Amino acid sequence: MNSTMEDKKLKILCTGRKGILLPNYPKSFPDLNTIILTYLKATSADFIISFKDQDGDECEVIDQETYEAAINEFSSKIVLKLVKKELLVPALSYSNSTMQNKFQLKFFKKRSRIMVLFDIESENLEYIKLPRGILFKEYAAWVDLPTGEILYCGGGHPISSDEAYIINPYTRTYKKLPNMQYTRHSHGIAYSNGAVYVFGGIQNMLFYGTMTRKCERYVIEDDYWEEIPDLDSPRGDVAATLRGDDILLLGKGSNSIVQYNSNEINIDLGEDCGASMIADKNFVYAFHGQYIKICDVTQRKVVEKINLPGSKSWWSHTPPMWYGDCVYLIWWEDHGWICKFNSKTKEFTKVVSMKKD
Repeated sequence: MNSTMEDKKLKILCTGRKGILLPNYPKSFPDLNTIILTYLKATSADFIISFKDQDGDECEVIDQETYEAAINEFSSKIVLKLVKKELLVPALSYSNSTMQNKFQLKFFKKRSRIMVLFDIESENLEYIKLPRGILFKEYAAWVDLPTGEILYCGGGHPISSDEAYIINPYTRTYKKLPNMQYTRHSHGIAYSNGAVYVFGGIQNMLFYGTMTRKCERYVIEDDYWEEIPDLDSPRGDVAATLRGDDILLLGKGSNSIVQYNSNEINIDLGEDCGASMIADKNFVYAFHGQYIKICDVTQRKVVEKINLPGSKSWWSHTPPMWYGDCVYLIWWEDHGWICKFNSKTKEFTKVVSMKKD
């Protein structure tokens, strides 16, 4: 390392407490650990050290070589971050091949501790009761995480909730997370690049409800919720789907599919109602009002409509899932329904009710 590099300031941020700023950085990785122990009373047994490189990617510092590489990414001030290992979402104990073979939709029965697993391949249901301490709510939303776990949040009627949990459907356990910044139900939800995004929804106090444009995201590594830019308009019964790194949104309060935090995409669907939605390359399948509306994103228009059984809010608690040529989704109405749309035959069917006899 040359002498000019030694003049760089060192900032160390730490989850759950204030960071520190030092006028110079240490020359070696062991000296860095000594500083962390001295100032923050932390050790590598409890924390990982990370930084964001010039491409914006999160990288870990584990030895002298990676420490020197981190230093070279900063011109005047080195910024490192300590993250508690206990806050990282652990990998599940079964193999990757087991994970890849599981195509399941999850449903949480309101006012209970019952979780329902629907296996898409066999079309069988499994009912599981979670331990005491959690009570599932009306109109909550949830999304699968890369670990196989689920982030569940919000819901509630007549009073909406800000609660959030990580739920492991295989160990049948859950972990309480920090509360969201806003109470909401009937909101949109999506996972992208290490964070869970929550969009709009309805905020209830007793039986008075208002749609909101407020959005936030849960940063999994840092275990906190942060507010992000508002929607273009207040929306309830919100659908969210990923198209590459972009998030597309649809919901009651607007006729249009829009790209979040951008004016790039606006597709008028001609009706204002709740929805569920899933993307496939340049097409978006919106379950919306009277129709399944197949939209060509490049042309910014609806190119085909398929009748649905009734004009309703086809909002879903969780993003739909592709399996082969079929889209599977959970429809919120009644006790919850698993529905299937075959993109080849254009047939829509209600597969099974989540009501337990």
